[in-house]
Amino acid sequence: MKITKLFFIMALLFGSASCSRDKYSNETFSYPDWKENDRPEYAFKKLVFASTNSFLGKNEGVTELVAKSRVLRIGGFETLQFYVNTLREKYSSELILLDGGYLLGKEDKEKTLESYKSLGHDAILYTENELSDFDITNSIPLPFVASNIMDIATGKNKEGANLAPYRVIEKNGIRVGIIGTTTFKKGIQFNGIYFEDPVLSFLKAKKELKEQKVDITVLLVHSQTECSPLPSDEEHHIAGVIECADSSADLEKIISRLPTGSVDLIIGGDAFNLNQNISGIPVLQNQGQGMYISLAKVYVDAVSKKIVPEKTKILNPVKTCSQFFAKTSDCHISHDASRLHKINAIKEDKFKMKLAKFLGKRIPL
Repeated sequence: MKITKLFFIMALLFGSASCSRDKYSNETFSYPDWKENDRPEYAFKKLVFASTNSFLGKNEGVTELVAKSRVLRIGGFETLQFYVNTLREKYSSELILLDGGYLLGKEDKEKTLESYKSLGHDAILYTENELSDFDITNSIPLPFVASNIMDIATGKNKEGANLAPYRVIEKNGIRVGIIGTTTFKKGIQFNGIYFEDPVLSFLKAKKELKEQKVDITVLLVHSQTECSPLPSDEEHHIAGVIECADSSADLEKIISRLPTGSVDLIIGGDAFNLNQNISGIPVLQNQGQGMYISLAKVYVDAVSKKIVPEKTKILNPVKTCSQFFAKTSDCHISHDASRLHKINAIKEDKFKMKLAKFLGKRIPL
């Protein structure tokens, strides 16, 4: 009887912990003990896309004041690298790491680029942010891509030691073509440079990729919007973090002009969260600044080498915490007033913290 009672109590405890996390699953951006139920399916090949964007030189991370007495540091290069390295350990040859551009802040530009080099991105969108510091970005080997930044003198793509109009990589036996397009802020001028219509540039690059027999096509897109610091209040303030206007309408306009079936996945570069299907195309984008990594799992038919849409999974982005709230096993608090129940639960637990964990690995101190 005592043993039965003990098992009953343990089941209650573990069940309670599980229910607590499930209660916040739609607004929880962490995978501490992510166990996949995927069984090997020899008819399909899996690719895992991970994406960052709008890093803006946040090498030291940003701070969130979640209460008057509780400050959290989110992101920062060392933390971001832990998360990327853990993904790489888990998914190995299945992982494709991409970035939507806007890497540089006002300071430590060389440090940012050198740090990014060690992350091992497969492709990084080249925008006016990187173009503004061409001498610096041209000197540090990173896999930049831009199909619509054109040289007026030649009428061809802007040349650079690290800059290509598109890139082709092979992962898990699948050839992936990556094209990048960007817009720019009005009033900014670059001598001898013009930005070609992004859809026209895409179509030209797509034609060349077809000749190279790529299996799937990924488009990196930056649609420049106005950004400003997040507002603050007495209890919930995010320091050093910007918020950009929702530019999904601009993105939808570009998508509406693309030939049906010409793109398999889109990585956005603006600093707001967007993880959904638009016109049947999976779109990944996050708030940036090293705070998040967007994720999607894609399955490709092993024979036809075409994506199987019904098997594609867009996941909640990972928030790059170094500490978790003990109550929710993540560090995310939404500004959405409809989610105050989560904030209140954390408060009732007296903001108890624990070390963050990702895919079974504790983040090092």
